[in-house]
Amino acid sequence: MRPAVTAFMVFLIGSLWTTTLASAQSMEISSQIRQDFDEASRLYEERSYARAEAAFRRLHEQMAGHPRSSLILFNIGRAIEAQPGREADAIAAYE
Repeated sequence: MRPAVTAFMVFLIGSLWTTTLASAQSMEISSQIRQDFDEASRLYEERSYARAEAAFRRLHEQMAGHPRSSLILFNIGRAIEAQPGREADAIAAYE
């Protein structure tokens, strides 16, 4: 995928994340989770896809039970998809 499209997708998910966090009044998101999301996104943008995948997976575990944790699964799929030879794993992550 082209870097511009990839950067846009990370931006889009980040924007959705920010909007989601602002509207999720019933379930507080800790500042640590916000920092972890920023770190995972930074790794992705730096093309450290395996490290970004691991960071997004940790974040998904931290958000267990949160109604918006599925947004993190999308980011996991994107990080996997960017790694050569892992297309089948990415498809499984998206499901």
